[in-house]
Amino acid sequence: MRGVGKSSGRPSLTGSSEVRDVVSVCKWVAQNFSVRRILLVGSSEGAPIAGSAVDQLDEVVGYVSLGYPFGLTASILFGGHHKAILQSPKPKLFVMGTRDGFTSVKQLQNKLKSAAGPILSKENVISFNRVCKSTKKETPKHNSRTTAYEGMLNRFIAMTVLPSGA
Repeated sequence: MRGVGKSSGRPSLTGSSEVRDVVSVCKWVAQNFSVRRILLVGSSEGAPIAGSAVDQLDEVVGYVSLGYPFGLTASILFGGHHKAILQSPKPKLFVMGTRDGFTSVKQLQNKLKSAAGPILSKENVISFNRVCKSTKKETPKHNSRTTAYEGMLNRFIAMTVLPSGA
């Protein structure tokens, strides 16, 4: 995202410029690589931005959020973006840790109750929390729980990105 980390530019106050950036990049990828199915992934503050772009492109067939900030403080910054992804009919996967500084598991579960479209994490959000305790950890210990998480992610990718019957 613009103005974050080593990225150039300045972030916008509302995130609308960043949403346009995501849409532009997706269009460029679709045109230059003949891509017809895009799975849009957003992490932390990039999750609401990516979520706002999901329904602006036919090529985007699903959405993965890593640590979506739904909490009170985050809602002040990103609340305008919540509605877009929650109302999207496209498949969604929300992954978060139990030590997330912006959103509690309960807050995520409450938000997802009002969401449209298929959501894989309603049943599975806790399974990943037990794997990694926080999405901040880069490499969770590989065990049966991480295998279950990988299986969940693979099912979501197969459901959204891969052509039927692949």
